Amino acid sequence: MGDGSLDRRFGDLRSLMQSPRPGPEWSEALLRLLLSARDESPGAFDATWSPYLASFNELWASLPVALSDEAVAALSLDGDLSSIASVLPYARYALSFEGVMLTHARLDLALETARSLSLDSLSIDGVKLDSRRVGALAELSGEASPRAMTVRNTNLGRLYLSELGSSGLFESIESLDLESSEFSDRALVALMGSGHLPSLRELNLEANAVSDEGFGALVSMERAPLLRDVNLSRCPLTPSAMKHWTDEPGHWTGLGLSSTLVGEEGVLSVARSRRTASLTSLKLSNVTQHVNSPFAALVVSDHVRALKQLDVSSNGLGRVFVDALSASYSLRSLEELDLGGNRVDSEGLESILSSPAARHLTSLKLGGCPIGPDELHVIAAAMPEMNLTRLTTGGRDPVSADTLRMLSHTPGFERLRYLNLSGKIMDSAGVVALVESDRMALDALFLTGRGLDDDGSAALRGAGFASLAHEPGMWSRRGPSRNLE
Repeated sequence: MGDGSLDRRFGDLRSLMQSPRPGPEWSEALLRLLLSARDESPGAFDATWSPYLASFNELWASLPVALSDEAVAALSLDGDLSSIASVLPYARYALSFEGVMLTHARLDLALETARSLSLDSLSIDGVKLDSRRVGALAELSGEASPRAMTVRNTNLGRLYLSELGSSGLFESIESLDLESSEFSDRALVALMGSGHLPSLRELNLEANAVSDEGFGALVSMERAPLLRDVNLSRCPLTPSAMKHWTDEPGHWTGLGLSSTLVGEEGVLSVARSRRTASLTSLKLSNVTQHVNSPFAALVVSDHVRALKQLDVSSNGLGRVFVDALSASYSLRSLEELDLGGNRVDSEGLESILSSPAARHLTSLKLGGCPIGPDELHVIAAAMPEMNLTRLTTGGRDPVSADTLRMLSHTPGFERLRYLNLSGKIMDSAGVVALVESDRMALDALFLTGRGLDDDGSAALRGAGFASLAHEPGMWSRRGPSRNLE
């Protein structure tokens, strides 16, 4: 191929670098382009392409190049990962094995990647591990250890005591996601007591068999001095676990207890403890049903003044809670609030949106709240004084084109980047009213209600939106994303 072909490829490179996206699709396209250009003309690559890539040092420091199992196979890199390092020597890398059988060859690839590249994160999801495979993982210790590791939907917890207890696998880990990986109290106590967690800051143990004893080991955390964010949602914690949430000042900044059995006693313990004062994120979704008073005590507590994120969804909370939240001056730092699945009506919503707690909100979720047909009018009335960038609306009411036109022309609508109208019934005229507004700056729009026809879909595509096949109802203007909601 001649210089014209290489010039066209350099134009493709510039286009890719103008809109970088996390994830394997963008990474595979980038690496495919770089490897082919380097193979075609090594001299031109070194003279022109390498300096251009080096000018993105700030990007490479914040955006790991993601290598999925499929991408590695497609790029024929199984035997030569050094070629990646030669075209992007300054980049960090994320290696992901999601939902595939982790063969011995793939484990060799993971180890080779860790040795030859600056591995930033490793993700293994839905893989059944055996002793040999866990032993290979244990070799990713010391300098080869990634800073973030996700091992979800595996049996790692069952194998931890026998295979990983004495390894240094987690010594450099800052973020560890072990969701649904069969960790028991015994395995967790061994992990926390190993002394191999000096850098750990975030720990996700959602949907494991961690109960009250394990929670106590986490709170004591002498062997993980930097630990700040812990998620124990969907673990079998009981009210007794909260005896460990003592009244001594703490330094955790995040706590997830959603879908546990801590109940109203647990909520009251959080409300009353000085240990809560350091929290900036608190998740208490689905821990009681229709018991308002503990949550009312929580939102007016002096210990929640640092909270920026609060999830109290799916607790059946009604007027008593809404009145307490509306009158609270303790949540003036709040930025993200999830009220979904509670008994919030239009009057309650109006009260909340005019309260001190709503003053700095950037994200509000109301999914499943029976607010009624006035919902969007109530939100529009408050929007000019708010800083909302993400909004999930409540009920499944019909919405007219006039209402959507009113919302999309309201001052403040231009700040919205994500709008979830799931369940709302609207016609194509309503969609057109949304996308044709001069204030429309949405990156993502979620529509699953009845009424969206071919004309509505055409209007969305005309405004630059694309539907996401893996997320029915989601329309995005920035391409695929794993964190749209």
